[in-house]
Amino acid sequence: TDLPTGAFNIGAPAAPRKPPGRPPGRPKSRQSAPFVFQATKPVEQAPMETEETTGVKFELGPSSSEKKKNRRPKHVRRVDQDALDAYDEAGRCYERGDYETAVKHYTSCLNSAPQGWSLAAKALGNRGAARTMLGRHDDALNDCDAAVELEPGLAKVHNRSARLRLALGRSDEARRSFERARNASTQAVETARSAMKPPPKDALAALATADAGLVDVHRYEDALRRAKTALDAARSHTTKENDEENENPVQQAAKRRSSAQRDVEVDRALRASEDALLRAPLAACARRAKAQALKAGDRWRECAAFCDATAAAIGTPISEGMDMASRAACVARALAALDAASVEEDSL
Repeated sequence: TDLPTGAFNIGAPAAPRKPPGRPPGRPKSRQSAPFVFQATKPVEQAPMETEETTGVKFELGPSSSEKKKNRRPKHVRRVDQDALDAYDEAGRCYERGDYETAVKHYTSCLNSAPQGWSLAAKALGNRGAARTMLGRHDDALNDCDAAVELEPGLAKVHNRSARLRLALGRSDEARRSFERARNASTQAVETARSAMKPPPKDALAALATADAGLVDVHRYEDALRRAKTALDAARSHTTKENDEENENPVQQAAKRRSSAQRDVEVDRALRASEDALLRAPLAACARRAKAQALKAGDRWRECAAFCDATAAAIGTPISEGMDMASRAACVARALAALDAASVEEDSL
């Protein structure tokens, strides 16, 4: 049917204007314009184009899920996957105290890693830590040196190497390693501050460790100097005591004073050597100073027990049937194993 054409007003007619004298503060009433409906004749729809009318074949494209599936990269095994697995397993072994297995996994990790692997330096440093716990100090130092050669900015490995060198009594090497750790951590802190970022916690901890290590190196060297001075003084008093031949009262009094002074110097040497061993428990110089102080004070049983403990710690046990010469030679070899310095058997 044909629809009528024309304009129609839909809705109520507009409200008449209100007379003036509206109360103040009252908003004006909003008057919306009436909706006007324009009726027109329906437009004839054009016929739909199909394959028969156009002769063109229409095909649907891929769906959105298929597009996402095609864009998703396929799973490819990483080249360093074997090295990563061994690295993670070594870390778990180290945490539970299985250091021997940790060393094996770190070695397997480094052997299977590709050239220029990003975690090679950390793996070397961690293997050095595991070897330190096993008492393989030379191998541990080699791993730490190889790690910092690959990445000089590893302040934690520098500190670990310095601590091990200090424990072995190599104070000069330990000082250089602590200074390298301090420089690396300071550079990391300054780089972060220049980028307006907070300094890394690892760098701050490494900086504090390096500063404390430098103090320990200074105290170790000072303790060795004090022990040497006290030992020299104790030996001089011992020589005077042994040279006395006359037994008159004056000389006997001098002998007693010399003996008392010798005991004082021996106590000073023992305290200084203990202070040095506190910071360098594996240092041959500190152990030798303590043994010599015990000998100067005629504390033979303590000296023998300490020498036996030193030999057992180095892996040179003392057997029950050894004579004194063999025992002294065994202790001398044990002390020489701690450092390359020669040890005189008669000094013990």
